[in-house]
Amino acid sequence: MHVGWWLHLLTFGFILKGMCILSNILGQFAPLPEIEVIKQQGTTGTKDALPYVSIACTGSQWCFYGAFAYLYTGNHGFLVVVYANVIGVGMGFYYNLIYAKCASAEAWATMKLYFSVAGVLYAIQAVCIACRPVEQSLLLCGCFS
Repeated sequence: MHVGWWLHLLTFGFILKGMCILSNILGQFAPLPEIEVIKQQGTTGTKDALPYVSIACTGSQWCFYGAFAYLYTGNHGFLVVVYANVIGVGMGFYYNLIYAKCASAEAWATMKLYFSVAGVLYAIQAVCIACRPVEQSLLLCGCFS
């Protein structure tokens, strides 16, 4: 077996895609220590839910866009977007679950407001997908991402 058989895989694009995925994953795990403190203390204190909601919503939005673009174009390059964000979706939902369990009534109301705004954006996209040509819908989803 040749020692450097894998070296042909190390193209600039491969390295760049790998760094993109790695940096996203590291960013998506960044709030984990803070969430564990919230979980231990049983309270969110003065911490706002926006970073946690943002991780879940942007991760799911990027995954949707990447999958939509891949299904429409057949270009496998769009799957990198999915790979880079799928863990963020799971981590974001975990963060929100813990935050919601430990949130005061005021913090929970603010969190619901953030999810309502995200829901409106998702609804706008759904209407666009149902009523507009695929190219326009894909462009809108990419802009929202």
